[in-house]
Amino acid sequence: MLRESWRIMRRTPALWGLGAISALQLGAYTLIIMGLIVPMTLLTQVLVTAGSAAASGGTNAGFTAALPTVIAWIQRWTPEIVAGILAIILGWAALGVFDVAATAGAITQTSAALEGRDATVAAGMRDGFGVWWRTIGLLAVAALPSLVYLLAIALFTLFTISIPLSMGQAPNLAAITGGNAINSVLSSVVGIIGIPLAVLVNLGLRFVAVEGQEWRSAFSSAWKLAGGRLADVALLYLLQAGVGLAAALVLSIVIGVLAAIAGVILALLVAAAHTFSGAAMFVTLLASLVAAVVLFAYSVAIIVWASVLWTLFWRRLTGRERPVVQPGYRSAVAASFAQQGEAL
Repeated sequence: MLRESWRIMRRTPALWGLGAISALQLGAYTLIIMGLIVPMTLLTQVLVTAGSAAASGGTNAGFTAALPTVIAWIQRWTPEIVAGILAIILGWAALGVFDVAATAGAITQTSAALEGRDATVAAGMRDGFGVWWRTIGLLAVAALPSLVYLLAIALFTLFTISIPLSMGQAPNLAAITGGNAINSVLSSVVGIIGIPLAVLVNLGLRFVAVEGQEWRSAFSSAWKLAGGRLADVALLYLLQAGVGLAAALVLSIVIGVLAAIAGVILALLVAAAHTFSGAAMFVTLLASLVAAVVLFAYSVAIIVWASVLWTLFWRRLTGRERPVVQPGYRSAVAASFAQQGEAL
Protein backbone atom coordinates (compact mmCIF):
# COMPACT_ATOMS: atom_id res chain seq x y z
CA MET A 1 0.00 0.00 0.00
CA LEU A 2 2.94 2.35 0.59
CA ARG A 3 4.23 1.76 -2.92
CA GLU A 4 0.76 2.03 -4.42
CA SER A 5 -0.02 5.27 -2.58
CA TRP A 6 3.21 6.88 -3.80
CA ARG A 7 2.55 5.73 -7.36
CA ILE A 8 -0.96 7.20 -7.32
CA MET A 9 0.40 10.46 -5.92
CA ARG A 10 3.02 10.77 -8.67
CA ARG A 11 0.58 10.02 -11.48
CA THR A 12 -2.32 12.19 -10.28
CA PRO A 13 -1.46 15.91 -10.26
CA ALA A 14 -5.03 16.78 -9.28
CA LEU A 15 -4.43 15.33 -5.83
CA TRP A 16 -1.58 17.78 -5.29
CA GLY A 17 -3.85 20.67 -6.20
CA LEU A 18 -6.49 19.51 -3.74
CA GLY A 19 -3.81 18.95 -1.12
CA ALA A 20 -2.54 22.50 -1.63
CA ILE A 21 -6.00 23.85 -0.78
CA SER A 22 -6.02 21.87 2.46
CA ALA A 23 -2.44 22.94 3.22
CA LEU A 24 -3.45 26.60 2.98
CA GLN A 25 -6.08 26.05 5.64
CA LEU A 26 -3.54 24.20 7.78
CA GLY A 27 -1.18 27.15 7.42
CA ALA A 28 -3.89 29.52 8.65
CA TYR A 29 -4.54 27.24 11.63
CA THR A 30 -0.81 27.23 12.41
CA LEU A 31 -0.86 31.02 12.27
CA ILE A 32 -3.67 31.04 14.83
CA ILE A 33 -1.70 28.74 17.11
CA MET A 34 1.57 30.64 16.78
CA GLY A 35 0.01 34.10 16.67
CA LEU A 36 -2.72 33.73 19.28
CA ILE A 37 -2.52 30.63 21.45
CA VAL A 38 1.24 30.64 22.06
CA PRO A 39 1.42 34.37 22.97
CA MET A 40 -1.50 33.92 25.38
CA THR A 41 0.25 30.97 26.98
CA LEU A 42 3.50 32.90 27.28
CA LEU A 43 1.63 35.83 28.78
CA THR A 44 0.16 33.63 31.48
CA GLN A 45 3.61 32.27 32.28
CA VAL A 46 5.04 35.80 32.53
CA LEU A 47 2.24 36.84 34.84
CA VAL A 48 2.70 33.80 37.06
CA THR A 49 6.46 34.33 37.20
CA ALA A 50 6.08 38.01 38.00
CA GLY A 51 3.51 37.34 40.68
CA SER A 52 5.55 34.59 42.27
CA ALA A 53 8.64 36.81 42.35
CA ALA A 54 6.71 39.65 43.93
CA ALA A 55 5.00 37.43 46.49
CA SER A 56 8.19 35.70 47.59
CA GLY A 57 10.26 38.87 47.60
CA GLY A 58 12.71 37.31 45.18
CA THR A 59 15.46 39.14 43.44
CA ASN A 60 13.96 38.61 39.98
CA ALA A 61 12.34 42.01 39.85
CA GLY A 62 12.49 42.33 36.08
CA PHE A 63 9.17 40.59 35.51
CA THR A 64 7.46 42.59 38.24
CA ALA A 65 8.75 45.87 36.86
CA ALA A 66 7.71 44.99 33.32
CA LEU A 67 4.17 43.96 34.27
CA PRO A 68 2.63 47.48 34.27
CA THR A 69 4.26 48.15 30.89
CA VAL A 70 2.76 44.97 29.43
CA ILE A 71 -0.68 45.85 30.76
CA ALA A 72 -0.45 49.40 29.37
CA TRP A 73 0.70 48.15 25.96
CA ILE A 74 -2.20 45.68 25.70
CA GLN A 75 -4.71 48.36 26.72
CA ARG A 76 -3.30 50.77 24.16
CA TRP A 77 -3.44 48.34 21.24
CA THR A 78 -6.60 46.43 22.23
CA PRO A 79 -8.69 47.50 19.16
CA GLU A 80 -5.89 46.56 16.76
CA ILE A 81 -5.27 43.26 18.53
CA VAL A 82 -8.97 42.37 18.43
CA ALA A 83 -9.22 43.36 14.75
CA GLY A 84 -6.18 41.23 13.88
CA ILE A 85 -7.59 38.25 15.76
CA LEU A 86 -10.93 38.56 13.96
CA ALA A 87 -9.22 38.90 10.56
CA ILE A 88 -7.13 35.78 11.12
CA ILE A 89 -10.14 33.76 12.31
CA LEU A 90 -12.34 34.89 9.41
CA GLY A 91 -9.60 34.04 6.91
CA TRP A 92 -9.16 30.64 8.50
CA ALA A 93 -12.91 30.01 8.34
CA ALA A 94 -13.05 30.99 4.65
CA LEU A 95 -10.19 28.65 3.81
CA GLY A 96 -11.88 25.96 5.89
CA VAL A 97 -14.90 25.96 3.58
CA PHE A 98 -12.69 25.03 0.63
CA ASP A 99 -10.62 22.64 2.74
CA VAL A 100 -13.70 20.58 3.60
CA ALA A 101 -14.58 20.27 -0.09
CA ALA A 102 -10.98 19.44 -1.02
CA THR A 103 -10.84 16.73 1.64
CA ALA A 104 -13.80 14.88 0.16
CA GLY A 105 -12.69 15.66 -3.38
CA ALA A 106 -9.29 14.07 -2.83
CA ILE A 107 -11.06 10.82 -1.88
CA THR A 108 -13.24 10.76 -4.99
CA GLN A 109 -10.32 11.65 -7.27
CA THR A 110 -8.16 8.92 -5.74
CA SER A 111 -10.95 6.46 -6.52
CA ALA A 112 -11.16 7.88 -10.03
CA ALA A 113 -7.43 7.36 -10.55
CA LEU A 114 -7.62 3.83 -9.19
CA GLU A 115 -10.46 3.00 -11.57
CA GLY A 116 -8.68 4.46 -14.61
CA ARG A 117 -10.82 7.60 -14.89
CA ASP A 118 -9.52 11.14 -15.29
CA ALA A 119 -8.94 13.00 -12.02
CA THR A 120 -9.12 16.81 -11.93
CA VAL A 121 -9.17 19.50 -9.27
CA ALA A 122 -12.46 20.88 -10.61
CA ALA A 123 -14.15 17.49 -10.39
CA GLY A 124 -12.79 16.99 -6.89
CA MET A 125 -14.09 20.33 -5.66
CA ARG A 126 -17.44 19.71 -7.34
CA ASP A 127 -17.71 16.33 -5.62
CA GLY A 128 -16.56 17.86 -2.34
CA PHE A 129 -19.14 20.63 -2.35
CA GLY A 130 -21.78 18.05 -3.26
CA VAL A 131 -21.24 16.30 0.08
CA TRP A 132 -20.03 19.35 1.99
CA TRP A 133 -22.54 19.26 4.82
CA ARG A 134 -22.09 15.52 5.30
CA THR A 135 -18.32 15.96 5.36
CA ILE A 136 -18.39 18.82 7.85
CA GLY A 137 -20.68 16.77 10.08
CA LEU A 138 -18.06 14.01 10.28
CA LEU A 139 -15.14 16.39 10.63
CA ALA A 140 -16.94 18.12 13.49
CA VAL A 141 -17.00 14.82 15.36
CA ALA A 142 -13.21 14.55 15.11
CA ALA A 143 -12.69 18.22 15.97
CA LEU A 144 -15.17 18.29 18.88
CA PRO A 145 -12.67 17.49 21.68
CA SER A 146 -10.21 20.08 20.39
CA LEU A 147 -12.93 22.69 19.94
CA VAL A 148 -14.18 22.14 23.50
CA TYR A 149 -10.61 22.41 24.74
CA LEU A 150 -9.97 25.64 22.82
CA LEU A 151 -13.27 27.07 24.06
CA ALA A 152 -12.29 26.29 27.64
CA ILE A 153 -8.90 27.95 27.13
CA ALA A 154 -10.51 30.99 25.50
CA LEU A 155 -13.04 31.42 28.34
CA PHE A 156 -10.33 30.93 30.93
CA THR A 157 -8.13 33.56 29.26
CA LEU A 158 -11.08 35.94 28.91
CA PHE A 159 -12.10 35.90 32.56
CA THR A 160 -8.68 35.60 34.19
CA ILE A 161 -6.55 37.79 31.91
CA SER A 162 -8.43 39.79 29.26
CA ILE A 163 -11.17 41.30 31.42
CA PRO A 164 -8.86 42.23 34.32
CA LEU A 165 -6.34 43.79 31.90
CA SER A 166 -9.07 45.79 30.15
CA MET A 167 -10.08 47.17 33.58
CA GLY A 168 -6.50 48.12 34.41
CA GLN A 169 -6.15 45.37 37.03
CA ALA A 170 -3.50 42.68 37.39
CA PRO A 171 -4.84 39.17 36.69
CA ASN A 172 -5.48 36.71 39.52
CA LEU A 173 -2.21 34.79 39.68
CA ALA A 174 -3.62 31.99 41.81
CA ALA A 175 -6.34 31.33 39.23
CA ILE A 176 -3.78 31.34 36.42
CA THR A 177 -1.56 28.86 38.26
CA GLY A 178 -4.48 26.53 38.88
CA GLY A 179 -5.65 26.87 35.30
CA ASN A 180 -2.22 25.92 33.97
CA ALA A 181 -2.27 22.73 36.03
CA ILE A 182 -5.75 21.80 34.76
CA ASN A 183 -4.73 22.67 31.20
CA SER A 184 -1.85 20.15 31.19
CA VAL A 185 -4.19 17.33 32.24
CA LEU A 186 -6.99 18.41 29.90
CA SER A 187 -4.70 18.60 26.87
CA SER A 188 -3.52 15.02 27.47
CA VAL A 189 -7.09 13.74 27.74
CA VAL A 190 -8.10 15.56 24.54
CA GLY A 191 -5.12 14.08 22.69
CA ILE A 192 -6.00 10.53 23.74
CA ILE A 193 -9.67 10.88 22.82
CA GLY A 194 -8.81 12.47 19.50
CA ILE A 195 -6.90 9.43 18.16
CA PRO A 196 -9.79 6.94 17.81
CA LEU A 197 -12.16 9.68 16.69
CA ALA A 198 -9.76 10.72 13.92
CA VAL A 199 -9.43 7.11 12.75
CA LEU A 200 -13.21 6.58 12.66
CA VAL A 201 -13.74 9.86 10.83
CA ASN A 202 -11.04 8.94 8.30
CA LEU A 203 -12.91 5.75 7.48
CA GLY A 204 -16.30 7.44 7.61
CA LEU A 205 -15.26 10.11 5.12
CA ARG A 206 -14.82 7.39 2.49
CA PHE A 207 -18.39 6.20 3.05
CA VAL A 208 -19.58 9.80 2.61
CA ALA A 209 -17.51 10.71 -0.44
CA VAL A 210 -17.77 7.44 -2.37
CA GLU A 211 -21.12 6.01 -1.25
CA GLY A 212 -22.91 9.26 -0.44
CA GLN A 213 -23.97 8.18 3.04
CA GLU A 214 -25.17 10.68 5.62
CA TRP A 215 -22.58 11.51 8.25
CA ARG A 216 -24.34 9.58 11.04
CA SER A 217 -24.67 6.40 9.01
CA ALA A 218 -21.12 6.88 7.72
CA PHE A 219 -19.80 7.10 11.26
CA SER A 220 -21.77 3.98 12.16
CA SER A 221 -20.37 2.16 9.13
CA ALA A 222 -16.85 3.22 10.09
CA TRP A 223 -17.44 1.97 13.65
CA LYS A 224 -18.53 -1.45 12.39
CA LEU A 225 -15.66 -1.65 9.91
CA ALA A 226 -13.05 -0.68 12.50
CA GLY A 227 -14.55 -3.04 15.06
CA GLY A 228 -14.34 -5.97 12.66
CA ARG A 229 -10.79 -5.19 11.52
CA LEU A 230 -9.37 -3.56 14.63
CA ALA A 231 -5.86 -4.98 14.28
CA ASP A 232 -5.56 -3.84 10.66
CA VAL A 233 -6.85 -0.36 11.50
CA ALA A 234 -4.46 -0.04 14.44
CA LEU A 235 -1.52 -1.18 12.31
CA LEU A 236 -2.33 1.34 9.59
CA TYR A 237 -2.55 4.13 12.15
CA LEU A 238 0.83 3.13 13.58
CA LEU A 239 2.25 2.98 10.05
CA GLN A 240 0.97 6.46 9.27
CA ALA A 241 2.32 7.78 12.57
CA GLY A 242 5.73 6.20 11.94
CA VAL A 243 6.04 7.60 8.45
CA GLY A 244 4.86 10.98 9.70
CA LEU A 245 7.51 11.03 12.43
CA ALA A 246 10.21 10.06 9.95
CA ALA A 247 9.08 12.78 7.53
CA ALA A 248 9.01 15.34 10.35
CA LEU A 249 12.55 14.35 11.32
CA VAL A 250 13.75 14.85 7.75
CA LEU A 251 11.93 18.19 7.61
CA SER A 252 13.56 19.35 10.86
CA ILE A 253 16.99 18.45 9.47
CA VAL A 254 16.33 20.37 6.25
CA ILE A 255 15.04 23.41 8.13
CA GLY A 256 17.98 23.20 10.53
CA VAL A 257 20.49 23.17 7.67
CA LEU A 258 18.76 26.12 5.99
CA ALA A 259 18.70 28.03 9.29
CA ALA A 260 22.39 27.33 9.88
CA ILE A 261 23.34 28.55 6.40
CA ALA A 262 21.20 31.68 6.75
CA GLY A 263 22.63 32.31 10.23
CA VAL A 264 26.21 32.14 9.00
CA ILE A 265 25.50 34.49 6.08
CA LEU A 266 23.58 36.86 8.37
CA ALA A 267 26.41 36.91 10.93
CA LEU A 268 28.99 37.70 8.23
CA LEU A 269 26.85 40.54 6.84
CA VAL A 270 26.24 42.05 10.27
CA ALA A 271 29.96 41.76 11.15
CA ALA A 272 30.96 43.43 7.89
CA ALA A 273 28.50 46.32 8.18
CA HIS A 274 28.59 46.54 12.02
CA THR A 275 24.81 46.83 11.92
CA PHE A 276 21.69 45.04 10.70
CA SER A 277 21.88 46.28 7.11
CA GLY A 278 19.46 46.01 4.23
CA ALA A 279 21.36 43.02 2.91
CA ALA A 280 20.92 41.28 6.25
CA MET A 281 17.19 42.03 6.14
CA PHE A 282 17.02 40.61 2.60
CA VAL A 283 18.75 37.39 3.71
CA THR A 284 16.36 37.08 6.64
CA LEU A 285 13.29 37.52 4.44
CA LEU A 286 14.66 35.15 1.80
CA ALA A 287 15.42 32.47 4.41
CA SER A 288 11.92 32.86 5.85
CA LEU A 289 10.39 32.54 2.39
CA VAL A 290 12.40 29.40 1.59
CA ALA A 291 11.44 27.87 4.94
CA ALA A 292 7.76 28.67 4.28
CA VAL A 293 7.92 27.05 0.83
CA VAL A 294 9.56 23.93 2.28
CA LEU A 295 6.95 23.70 5.04
CA PHE A 296 4.12 24.17 2.54
CA ALA A 297 5.47 21.47 0.20
CA TYR A 298 5.87 19.12 3.16
CA SER A 299 2.29 19.79 4.30
CA VAL A 300 0.88 19.14 0.83
CA ALA A 301 2.82 15.88 0.47
CA ILE A 302 1.75 14.57 3.88
CA ILE A 303 -1.90 15.54 3.36
CA VAL A 304 -2.08 13.91 -0.08
CA TRP A 305 -0.21 10.79 1.02
CA ALA A 306 -2.41 10.24 4.09
CA SER A 307 -5.59 10.73 2.04
CA VAL A 308 -4.49 8.27 -0.65
CA LEU A 309 -3.28 5.72 1.91
CA TRP A 310 -6.56 5.69 3.85
CA THR A 311 -8.57 5.51 0.63
CA LEU A 312 -6.55 2.50 -0.54
CA PHE A 313 -6.97 0.89 2.87
CA TRP A 314 -10.72 1.54 2.96
CA ARG A 315 -11.20 0.14 -0.54
CA ARG A 316 -9.27 -2.99 0.41
CA LEU A 317 -11.26 -3.54 3.61
CA THR A 318 -14.60 -3.04 1.86
CA GLY A 319 -13.74 -5.14 -1.19
CA ARG A 320 -13.72 -2.23 -3.66
CA GLU A 321 -10.09 -2.62 -4.70
CA ARG A 322 -9.64 -2.76 -8.47
CA PRO A 323 -6.53 -2.86 -10.64
CA VAL A 324 -5.33 0.51 -11.87
CA VAL A 325 -5.86 0.97 -15.61
CA GLN A 326 -3.82 3.93 -16.84
CA PRO A 327 -5.04 5.53 -20.10
CA GLY A 328 -1.72 4.82 -21.83
CA TYR A 329 -2.01 1.12 -21.17
CA ARG A 330 -5.61 0.48 -22.20
CA SER A 331 -4.63 -1.05 -25.55
CA ALA A 332 -2.00 -3.26 -23.90
CA VAL A 333 -4.51 -4.49 -21.34
CA ALA A 334 -7.09 -5.19 -24.04
CA ALA A 335 -4.51 -7.12 -26.07
CA SER A 336 -3.57 -9.14 -23.00
CA PHE A 337 -7.20 -10.08 -22.37
CA ALA A 338 -7.59 -11.05 -26.04
CA GLN A 339 -4.54 -13.31 -25.84
CA GLN A 340 -5.90 -14.96 -22.70
CA GLY A 341 -9.22 -15.52 -24.42
CA GLU A 342 -7.53 -17.15 -27.42
CA ALA A 343 -5.51 -19.39 -25.11
CA LEU A 344 -8.66 -20.52 -23.35
